[in-house]
Amino acid sequence: MAAVDLGSAEWERSKISSQDINLLKKLGISKKPKALCFPSEESYPTPPMGYRVSFVDHLIRGLSAPIHPFLRGLLFVYGLQLHHLTPNSILHISIFITLCEAFLGVQPNWALWKRIFFCRRNGSPNVAYNIGGVVISVRPTVDYFDVKLPDSVQGWRKKWLYIQEENHGCAEHNIPPFDEKLAEANERANALAQKLEQSEEARKKAESDAIQARAEADKAKADAAGVEDLKKNFTMPKLR
Repeated sequence: MAAVDLGSAEWERSKISSQDINLLKKLGISKKPKALCFPSEESYPTPPMGYRVSFVDHLIRGLSAPIHPFLRGLLFVYGLQLHHLTPNSILHISIFITLCEAFLGVQPNWALWKRIFFCRRNGSPNVAYNIGGVVISVRPTVDYFDVKLPDSVQGWRKKWLYIQEENHGCAEHNIPPFDEKLAEANERANALAQKLEQSEEARKKAESDAIQARAEADKAKADAAGVEDLKKNFTMPKLR
């Protein structure tokens, strides 16, 4: 069965505490005027002009605006938006960029990235999460830093906010705009995929039933032919 996308059903009113705000201030994330914008009563992101959707747990794991060109390229290649990535995935990206620039002295290398990491879908067997639906993990065959990551970050999906977009005068966006129609499009696409899969399963079953019926008909025909042959070759014994 095709995975079902939860779409906008995952979004709910943001619940950012005063502790979260103080932590952002302590880390210097909200030092710039208007760098952050906190949602009011909306239960679905509607970022103001010039802002993008992010999460508290993304910011404390290294995400900042303007985002690094490598992250921007990664989002483009994988066809993702920031809310598709889990906090641990953001941390993996931050560590990798630091590894390349500070230790190896090179720009983040895409070939090296693919050698170390892979992406997997996050969700239950029949549900593909919209928020945090993509997890970046280290390949089990690769020797890498023994980074101790929490198995899960509780409640991070409820702590969303808006960060100011910074493109430094470039014509293109630094962070892909939040597409409020994306969830609906994903939902329609998954519903269509499910219908197509069900139709394909029905076609395969009908084809299998037809093959079985044909085999049974051939067997019945062969049995009937055998009976006819017996009749033709059968000779009644003479009675004395």
